[in-house]
This record gives sequence, structure tokens and C-alpha cells, in this order.
Amino acid sequence: MVDYSALRLSDGVDCSILESTTSTNDYLTKLPFSKEVKVCITREQTAGKGQYQRAWLSKKDSSVLLSLRYPFSTKVALNGLSLAVGLSVISTLEDEYQLDQLKLKWPNDLYFKDQKLAGILIENSVQNDWQSVVIGLGLNHQLGADF
Repeated sequence: MVDYSALRLSDGVDCSILESTTSTNDYLTKLPFSKEVKVCITREQTAGKGQYQRAWLSKKDSSVLLSLRYPFSTKVALNGLSLAVGLSVISTLEDEYQLDQLKLKWPNDLYFKDQKLAGILIENSVQNDWQSVVIGLGLNHQLGADF
């Protein structure tokens, strides 16, 4: 089980750590709009989703499951955000865990040794002059022997 008690967040970031939720993206999307950065982390998703509403399946405590909601002005172009997020996750995993053979499969999957390691889902909603971007990450950390 991942212990999130030592998690350090920047000031002004509101974090919800849940035992279980349908989907971290859905949890953040359903919150009232605000200009605060919000994070949701859970041990289990009962209805996780990927691109095109495909199911994202994971056993309890087998994955890091989190989403981040960040507000942007609608004047900010977010082209390439998926690529930037994917490359940032790869860079972090390479640096922190000395992993190599990581690849980004456009637009939202991370592979390790040619097997899917993580998925990224980005959803956007607009309210007046603001857009709320929710970035979800499902990262398998209990890998089988074939990894």
C-alpha cells in the first residue's frame, strides 16, 4: 500500500486523499469551479476511465491513481499539454527510479519494456473566461515478473 501521509504540497493546493472513488477525474470535475489547484488521490477507483471512456481497471493499492485540476485563462493555448505531461512523467520516473526503456505512445500511454505502465487522461471544461483542466494519471506500481 502506498503511504501518502508524507506527501508535500505547495501552498494553495487543496488535496483530497480518498480510500475509494469512482474516478479521480470525475471527483474533481464534479467539484464547483474555483481558481484553486486541486488534487485527488485514491487507493481504488471503481469506475476508472481512459481515453474514449474506455475502462481503466486496477486492483486496490496496485496503482498510483491521481488527478490534478488546474485553472487556466481561456487565452492560454493548451496544445501539446498531453505530450508535455507524458514526457514529464517519463522524466520523473527515469530520474527517481533509474528506469530506462520508457516510451510515450501518443497521445496518452506510457510503456515500460513494451508493456503499458501508465495512462494519462486530460479533460477540459470552460466557464466564462476560465478553463478547468483535469489531468488524471493511473500508474501501475505492482508489476508482474514479465516486466
